[in-house]
Amino acid sequence: MLAVPVANDIEDLIVSGARATKLSRADVMRNGLQIGVPELVRRVRGPRRPLAEYLDKFAGVPVVSRETVRPAKF
Repeated sequence: MLAVPVANDIEDLIVSGARATKLSRADVMRNGLQIGVPELVRRVRGPRRPLAEYLDKFAGVPVVSRETVRPAKF
């Protein structure tokens, strides 16, 4: 068993969900995680972007176009 501390508002959601569905609190948690974790990962990860596009959001970071970057010679 994995004990996870939760905030009071989340615990209230679990309890009300258990009452509404006639499931145990553990079943509500298990099913909620099963349904919610993939969606959480999708939202947090979002679409993959090139690093230069990500750095555009930071003030003061010069962005160099890919055409002006010379290939390294090793």
